[in-house]
Amino acid sequence: MEELNQLSEQDILVGLDGIPTTRIGLEAIENGLGVIDALAAKGGFLPSNGEARRALQQNAVSVNKVKVGENFVLHKHDLIKGKFVLLGKGKKDNYLLIVE
Repeated sequence: MEELNQLSEQDILVGLDGIPTTRIGLEAIENGLGVIDALAAKGGFLPSNGEARRALQQNAVSVNKVKVGENFVLHKHDLIKGKFVLLGKGKKDNYLLIVE
């Protein structure tokens, strides 16, 4: 995550151009946002909570390039540049959550 935090906000947006992106309000993570909600209900990157759960059980989900489990909860300290979360499923599917 340190490497991601060294990039400028513009570099992040340019480098991740073309990947699915969703914006959520800061209030959504102030008390913690479960990774399943980030992937499905709030983020809309996966079609269902069940699919998100299956990906987590297969150890295929990462947050900011770090593998996470089903009980992982996003907090403010997980934000890159205080604004971004990079979600990944498998090796090729990445999603950008922009928190405003």
